[in-house]
Amino acid sequence: MTPVTPAGSSAKPILTVGPDQVLHRGQFLTLMQRPFLDSRSSRCGHWEYVERKNKGRVVTVVGITEQDELILTKTLRLPFGREGEPVLEFCAGLPDREGECEVDLARRELLEETGYVCKNICPLVSGVISAGLTSDEMAIYVGTGATKVQAPKLEPAEVIEVVLVPKTKFRALLSDPPDGLKVDLKLWALLPLLCE
Repeated sequence: MTPVTPAGSSAKPILTVGPDQVLHRGQFLTLMQRPFLDSRSSRCGHWEYVERKNKGRVVTVVGITEQDELILTKTLRLPFGREGEPVLEFCAGLPDREGECEVDLARRELLEETGYVCKNICPLVSGVISAGLTSDEMAIYVGTGATKVQAPKLEPAEVIEVVLVPKTKFRALLSDPPDGLKVDLKLWALLPLLCE
């Protein structure tokens, strides 16, 4: 077991962690378990978390058209319900091509999922996604001057519909989405940065 002390502290370690154990290896994800001992309560336990096989940050791209519309996707997400449910979100992708930088990944995902290309693209924010479940980090980019150049080129099992929303109507859409449409929380989180 390895002692873990809060960053910048010389205090007694709070947690002592043991070696990771693989609970299940899937094609894209691995379910892990990390045992620990809490020195405050002398309680032993374990933390279950997920690791992705792809290494690198998840990249999300907020496309904005020349008409000041946000490019969203309505994506069928199979974890919700037996047959999946639609989720309103921004385009996103994983680093699955050797040597591809995040900006190129953002451009590629926007083009593949929506058929749009951006004149300019720049980083907006980055950070962890769901620290209790996964070690994934995400970088969010904004692409401006987007124009449609082709039909989307979806991968097998991708069910995606492009949704264009004027910035002035973005808040209203999030506040009152159509029946059955779930809203990705990142949309709410980005609202002040994009529209206010």
